[in-house]
Amino acid sequence: MYSAAFYPYSTLEARWGYFSKYIKINRFDVPVGQVYHDLLELVKNKNYFVITTNADAQFEKSGFDLQKLFAVQGDYSKFQCETPCHNNLYDNENMVKAMVEQQTNFSIPSVLLPKCPVCGANLVPHLRKDNAFVENEEWEQANERYKNFVRESVGKKMLLLELGVGFNTPSIIRWSFEQLSISNPKHTLMRINKDDAQASMAIFSKNILVQGDIADFMTFVK
Repeated sequence: MYSAAFYPYSTLEARWGYFSKYIKINRFDVPVGQVYHDLLELVKNKNYFVITTNADAQFEKSGFDLQKLFAVQGDYSKFQCETPCHNNLYDNENMVKAMVEQQTNFSIPSVLLPKCPVCGANLVPHLRKDNAFVENEEWEQANERYKNFVRESVGKKMLLLELGVGFNTPSIIRWSFEQLSISNPKHTLMRINKDDAQASMAIFSKNILVQGDIADFMTFVK
C-alpha cells in the first residue's frame, strides 16, 4: 500500500481514489495493535517518551500520554496546504470517507478534490515528503518536549527501546539512538527488528540487538 502511494496516477481524481482508501484503512479503520497495548502496560508507570515516524496514530489511539509523544512525520488524519501558504492543519476524516463512498471506477468526483481554503492550492496529507511539510505550533511543542527529555537524561540510566525502525528515515530514530548510546555511558540501546537488527561495531559491547518479531518479544517480556 505504501509503495502504491507513489504511483504516477494520471489524474488527481484517480490519485485520491487510491489515497482516500489508504488513509481510511490505515488511520481510521484499523484497530489498535496488541503490541501497542502491551508496550503501554510496560511503560505507563515509568518516565517515558515516545518518538515515532509512523503516521497512523496507533500510540495515540492506544492511550499513550500525548504530552509524551512526538509523531515526527505527521498524521494521516490531517491535511495541509501543498504550498504551504500557512501552517494550519485540517481534520480530514469526513472528507476522506466521502471520497471513498462516492468514487466510481477508482476515481473520486472532481468536486471532492481537497483545496486550501486560503489560497486555493491542493490540500495534501500532512506527511513529510519534502520541504513543504508543515511544522506547526503543536509539532514544535512536541519536538521541544522530546529534546528536553533527551537533555534531562544525560548522565542518567535510560533504556532506548527501538522497535522496528528501518532505513527509510534512519537519521530520526535509528542513528540518533545509536549516537545517544555511544555518547552516554548509562544509556542502553535495545533494538528489536525483524530484518535490520544489525548495528555499527561501536555500539555492540553495551547494547542489545534482537533479530525477531516485535509481537513475540512483547509477549516474552510480559
